[in-house]
Amino acid sequence: MDITTRNIDNGTVKAGQKGFTLIEIIAVLVILGMLAAVAIPKYLSMQQQAAQQVINAAIASGVSQISLEYANQLLQGAAPATAIATAITNCNANYPSIGDFQYSWTAIAGGVTVGVTGGQTATGTSVWQNLPPNPTTTKNVLF
Repeated sequence: MDITTRNIDNGTVKAGQKGFTLIEIIAVLVILGMLAAVAIPKYLSMQQQAAQQVINAAIASGVSQISLEYANQLLQGAAPATAIATAITNCNANYPSIGDFQYSWTAIAGGVTVGVTGGQTATGTSVWQNLPPNPTTTKNVLF
């Protein structure tokens, strides 16, 4: 048996079949391009939504803190207007930041405006970089 003239067929490779055709490769690239065209804008939108939700959670934390201070002042017998002023003073003195966020509490008629700035993600980047235009960074709380 002469090995140089023998055809070896292991059942998987047929004669003349050596790989993908150019048409097949182009079709795969076109499909990947279409998927990327849909996925990338969706991903960026999800980043903006997530960043706004982080800020909403930070605002909720500030609202919770001012509400606790206000309730504590009422329990100590302070009048509502005095309780608001003292709660703001206490929050600004004792809780200028909670976690990675800096807070501000300001009096409004019958309540408080809670504002939040700053903040870092777990990787050290600012949560503000992916925000949608005109993000919500304040909330009015009426007592």
